[in-house]
Amino acid sequence: MKLVDYAGNRASLGIGFGKRPFFVYASQFAEKFGVKFVNGLPSEQWWSGLKRRHPELRLRQPEGTAAVRHKCMDPVEVAKYFQAMKQVIGENNLTNNPGRIWNMDESGIQLEHRPAK
Repeated sequence: MKLVDYAGNRASLGIGFGKRPFFVYASQFAEKFGVKFVNGLPSEQWWSGLKRRHPELRLRQPEGTAAVRHKCMDPVEVAKYFQAMKQVIGENNLTNNPGRIWNMDESGIQLEHRPAK
């Protein structure tokens, strides 16, 4: 079922979504086939039936992930980072002086996003 596959694909990418956004997507998906839900969104009974037919669907509390971390996983962003680093190293004459390069961490900065269930 395309709807269940969509939810599974999002989850595998680490960007799952809650029940309400899933209901909205299901409603939009149904409208493409001329089907409308009574109050515009699927009912709890529909949700129970869907979970019964597809036990792999589970509503879980997602782990918080920093939005910055998601963005940093993109190969284009990684390439931009290393290009910028190369430029800064060159501009500051650090190519032959690696002892002047220091590593810093973000331990004092809140980067984590905690989505609701």
